Amino acid sequence: MKNPTVLLIIEDAQDLETYGNFLRDRGYETLMCNSPGEGLNSLETESVSMVIVRQATLTFQGRQVKEGLELNMPPQSTYAFSRGGVV
Repeated sequence: MKNPTVLLIIEDAQDLETYGNFLRDRGYETLMCNSPGEGLNSLETESVSMVIVRQATLTFQGRQVKEGLELNMPPQSTYAFSRGGVV
């Protein structure tokens, strides 16, 4: 059975690496993107179980990603939005 795949959309490169490694060490497949556009593009080609994205950063609002998620992910998928940082 394939491990669940988590899509991380985090602009800060150090945070992206830290959380990506944390999830990988626990058996998750991780797709790491540092922009919402890159994350949404990944959703068009990859099957993911969960998405973790900051609700708002300097260049985008999490609502924009949420709209793309609703179009590209199955209803049983899990989303995690964080207002002040990564969940």
